[in-house]
Amino acid sequence: MSMKLWVDDVRSAPDESWDVARDYATACVLFRSGDYTCVSLDHDLGDFHNGREYSGYDVLLFIVEELFRTGREVPEIRIHSANPVGYERMLGVVERYIPYAPVAQLDRA
Repeated sequence: MSMKLWVDDVRSAPDESWDVARDYATACVLFRSGDYTCVSLDHDLGDFHNGREYSGYDVLLFIVEELFRTGREVPEIRIHSANPVGYERMLGVVERYIPYAPVAQLDRA
């Protein structure tokens, strides 16, 4: 059974087969502890700590670091952000650091 991670502070996952993270810390803990074959990311998470905003971009950077550190299999990366600048920024990370990752863009909501 494939494991899927949905990272979004507002939207519900497409169905019950997804693990859901509503903030940066939860997303990082779940990704580190699971063998995910698909990760779908929103950019704007509304996650503020110590005067800093954490976004899906930060989650993606964590994922890239984990992939390099562990050598684990690259999951499909989906970006479902309504933020066009955030989407392009995240896509740039995937294209630069894990260009062999399958990338899918969901409808921008």
